[in-house]
Amino acid sequence: MWSKSLPYSKKDVYYDNAKFRHRSFVKMISQSLHTSNLSTLRAVALDLEIFSENHQGFLLNYRLMKKVAIGNVGDERRKLNSDPKWIARQQDVKKAFIHAWSGYKKYAMGFDELMPVSKHGVDGLGGLGATVVDALDTAMIMGADEVVSEASLWIETHFQIGLINGTS
Repeated sequence: MWSKSLPYSKKDVYYDNAKFRHRSFVKMISQSLHTSNLSTLRAVALDLEIFSENHQGFLLNYRLMKKVAIGNVGDERRKLNSDPKWIARQQDVKKAFIHAWSGYKKYAMGFDELMPVSKHGVDGLGGLGATVVDALDTAMIMGADEVVSEASLWIETHFQIGLINGTS
């Protein structure tokens, strides 16, 4: 049996939100090719095959979705949603979401992010209140009415559109 503990840290992790910065289309494509499992040669070959006159759109036609009988899709979805196992899982996810929201509301309401270990908020996205805005639609989908009303009230009273376009 292993007696050493795992190398957990008690410090918050600060990170750079580079995914929200503007990048050119060329840079975005080159970054995607560089970091994905798809090689550049394969990507170029697929592009050539798609636009090749010899294949006359063979690859495009091949990749079109097969038609599915509409009646079957709805029936399967209803079966999944009525299964007690899935209902319990949905409720567990909703409880976890409400738990996370209550921690955010208590320690970092209005900040972009909650640092859960030190229990304080940080504005990693310029003070937008990103977590409140992001949580609103999730709460609506889950039917968490209390969270919807709290987030809506905060957005009505505190959200400043000028923070997004830099006019504030």
